[in-house]
Amino acid sequence: MGRGTDSLLTERRLVVLSVIVTLVTVVPVTRMLGTAWDQQDLVFNLVWLVTTTLGVDIDVAVVFPVGLVVGWLVLFGLDDYKRVQGVILLAAVPVGVLTLAGMNKWVGTVSWVALAPVLVVGVILAGGVGALSGQRNRKTGRREFPLAPYMLYAVAVVATLVGFVERHLRYDSPIVVDRATGAVTGGPIGPVGVVVDGIAVDLVASVAFLVVLSWFVQYDNRSDVLVVRPEGHDGELAETRFLAAIMQVAWREYDAVATGPGEGSFYTNVKIVESEADVVELNGTRPSTVGFRFTTGGLLSRRTVVESRGYTPPSGRDIDRIEDRLDRASGPLGTARSLLSRPLSLLVPRRLRALFASDPARFVNRVATADTVVLLAPVPDRINEYALEEGETSFDAVVTDTPDYVKRYQKLCRAYSGHPRTDVFVAATGANAVADFYEQTTDRLPRLDSDDFATFVGEKVLGIGGCDVVPVDDTFDDDGPQGIDRVLRRL
Repeated sequence: MGRGTDSLLTERRLVVLSVIVTLVTVVPVTRMLGTAWDQQDLVFNLVWLVTTTLGVDIDVAVVFPVGLVVGWLVLFGLDDYKRVQGVILLAAVPVGVLTLAGMNKWVGTVSWVALAPVLVVGVILAGGVGALSGQRNRKTGRREFPLAPYMLYAVAVVATLVGFVERHLRYDSPIVVDRATGAVTGGPIGPVGVVVDGIAVDLVASVAFLVVLSWFVQYDNRSDVLVVRPEGHDGELAETRFLAAIMQVAWREYDAVATGPGEGSFYTNVKIVESEADVVELNGTRPSTVGFRFTTGGLLSRRTVVESRGYTPPSGRDIDRIEDRLDRASGPLGTARSLLSRPLSLLVPRRLRALFASDPARFVNRVATADTVVLLAPVPDRINEYALEEGETSFDAVVTDTPDYVKRYQKLCRAYSGHPRTDVFVAATGANAVADFYEQTTDRLPRLDSDDFATFVGEKVLGIGGCDVVPVDDTFDDDGPQGIDRVLRRL
């Protein structure tokens, strides 16, 4: 079973894993923040100084942020893209409260009733500001409040980082406020030391908590797709036809919108492609990078952003380089880097990561950073149509000689077999061309979603093994493109 064929099960696993990580990490993170506050270092004294200057009790510095968090969590629950994530975070609230209660911190020591108006103000302010970014899709009716999740994440990052530093960095506060008189004194920071007690647990818990939270707040599941096509003009048409097919289905079924550069005639015309002549005309307007976004349902409803830039098959030298790079990555250091790169990258904005990326023009670099590599293999190019029309059932008569690009596809499939991050699969376009041949040789009805038909097309017609094969019918007839849903799920 290939990736994307059991997306609901994958989502359930992600939800369960998120619940476990959130509930487990909230305890040490909460304890770390409470202990850092009790040490009454620089941040505590600054907060005391600000609240004293404003003429309010220092408990306001606790109650007001809690109100903000509650307001953002409410919007989380109302957001159609974040409802499940909001429930998970709400489930973590009582765990954190019980942890603080066990420390006798804030829960029983703060005058919550007397400061209820401050709490309400925080809720209203967070809800009001977050609601300003709210929008509803007129076609699907989905609501979203993107500002609320990001503000919650920003506060969590600041609080966690400051709490970690205050908890594990030992120093003399340069600002000290006398609790009785309000007088401010200060001096040198003095010797700086590190409190190693519990530092490993706090570090791991803090990073894990922020990684999960950063994943929660993202609306777009960005998929960098590399489409590899045969050489020549026919290869260009095959790529354009394939992109037009998946974009039409994404527009029709998943409310897709264009996101790529050069939005214009290509994205307008792709919606009205109805024939091969339209594909030829569309090919002349296709930008170098095609981008679109569509919304998927399920437990974790998210917007999938696809950015595709097509390439012809790599040279033998490029494949050797790719294999060398993968061999180096399979070592202990490479494996650790591969496993950690995805979660840690969530903490760094995408545009900042792009500044340190390799030259994207080279195929070796593009395939190394792609999330998905789609190998386009036009099935009609591999068969002798005259032999089929004559009723031949021999593979030697029907299947033509293996072209060079298929051999290079085979090497890529073998190189990336079982790769933990990059999904490589073959899109067998025009697979309906061998439907009758399949039925004659197997006595089975051809179905694009059949694993037997996919194996038949991949191994016996295309001659490609080691990769999942997704048969599609990307012709534009009365029924429209077929089998495209399986491709979109892979993305």
